[in-house]
Amino acid sequence: MRRYGYPLVFALACALSACASKPADPNAHAYWANPFWQESLLSAVQSMVHQPDGSTPIVGVNGMVRFTVADGIIKDPAIVASTGYADLDKLLLQQVASAKPPKTWGPHAHEPHEFELLLNMLTPFDSFQYNVYRAISNYRLYPRDGIIAGATG
Repeated sequence: MRRYGYPLVFALACALSACASKPADPNAHAYWANPFWQESLLSAVQSMVHQPDGSTPIVGVNGMVRFTVADGIIKDPAIVASTGYADLDKLLLQQVASAKPPKTWGPHAHEPHEFELLLNMLTPFDSFQYNVYRAISNYRLYPRDGIIAGATG
């Protein structure tokens, strides 16, 4: 028994750890499960959505849209929750279809996936402000040494 003791204990420990582990989630490394990718998608689509120039701005208009991201483009946008204005719903679908989603990556990069987003129909001025803030935010760079040191401010 002593001769086989350590290898037997090792084999038993490996078997028990294999039994205790849960099966791998096949979607764990999918682009659509990544919160940073989801935020980039929302930002890319929201930056395209705005009320038409020259119209009387309506504050607080939003709508929910369902669409599929496939092959780097947005396909089949559809209204889930209306803005309350038929012309704005039509414009919303056109603007969502023209948005450029972020690049997909990982083992599921070529798989289409469906999304639902609640989007604000910004006034032209609010849209301008949003896009300026987004442009600044995209190019913001934190110094590596400061991040490693845990600096805040």
